[in-house]
Amino acid sequence: MLAAHMGVVALAPSASSQPSSANEVQRGIVYTGQGRSPMKLDLYLPKGNDGALRPLVIYIHGGGFTSGDRTNFGAPLPWGTVEANANELNARGYAVASIDYGLAPANQWPAPLFNVKAAVRWLRANAANYRIDQDRFAAWGDSAGGYFATMLGVTGGVAELEGQDGTPGVSSRVQAVADWFGPSDFVTMQEQTVIGLPHDVGSPEHMYLGCAPSACPDVARTASPVTYVDRNDAPVLIQHGALDHIVPIGQSIELDGVLTKAGVQHQFHTYRGADHEFAGFVDVRAVKQTFYEFLDSTLRRR
Repeated sequence: MLAAHMGVVALAPSASSQPSSANEVQRGIVYTGQGRSPMKLDLYLPKGNDGALRPLVIYIHGGGFTSGDRTNFGAPLPWGTVEANANELNARGYAVASIDYGLAPANQWPAPLFNVKAAVRWLRANAANYRIDQDRFAAWGDSAGGYFATMLGVTGGVAELEGQDGTPGVSSRVQAVADWFGPSDFVTMQEQTVIGLPHDVGSPEHMYLGCAPSACPDVARTASPVTYVDRNDAPVLIQHGALDHIVPIGQSIELDGVLTKAGVQHQFHTYRGADHEFAGFVDVRAVKQTFYEFLDSTLRRR
């Protein structure tokens, strides 16, 4: 069952990372390695060489800020593997980049966000090499990845949250955000939990922030997407299972309210039979169709 609410609305790539004429997958491209282990991304490019610039979907994996990688280790989630979803998007004319970022507790706020923004900057700086339109970027993520996708959408003009990783001076803005059940407010997350994981002392959020949210509300607030929403933000799609026992549905309800108040164009879809990662009694094909329609409405040239 679906309920929907509509709101108001450079580093040079190495020779080995250059796409072939058949646009095969480019794996393990280093987008930044400043002072630490190199961060990598995979590029999935549509077949064909008609010369047209393609919109780009940047996928950011979940894993509670502490685990996961750009391939999800090849494991399928209820909505499929990273590669299968990239292939579906390629067939619809989208290029796809799946990115790594630093994991907590070794990498704490705001370093992982700086990684994610470095990936966007690298992709924009090198867009012409892959026939990607640098003015049509969408960020898409699930769980912690949904959080980072939303942060990209709402902090594009916040200088202190840019970092210096990768290709400084290039814009990290995105033109659309698809947030699949991501955290939006670390201050309120614990109180919204009914049955499920803790979100305060000893939680994944604690490891990401470097402190329990209740002990450092100013840090928690500064790291929360709801803090930065304004009317100039990119359009947002929120999709969240109402039975989510890991990221409370209240996080998306709260984000929906803040976006509505700010006048940001957005959609909010809840799925009554779905738990985290859309597990449960839900038609995942319908979930993905809504996502595809959102991308078409925001990134396709008319």
